[in-house]
Amino acid sequence: MIAIGSGGPYAQAAARALLENTDMGARDIAEKALDIAGDICIYTNHFHHHRRITF
Repeated sequence: MIAIGSGGPYAQAAARALLENTDMGARDIAEKALDIAGDICIYTNHFHHHRRITF
């Protein structure tokens, strides 16, 4: 798991906690982690655009 940007460390910490302590799926974890980061970091907002990358 990686995170970039000013709110990246907050989102990464939230995502790790959700991954280890819930049964949420990847997309739900990402959305919730970004919401948490937006609540903490003044440079992170609550407008998210998600894309799924497949290989």
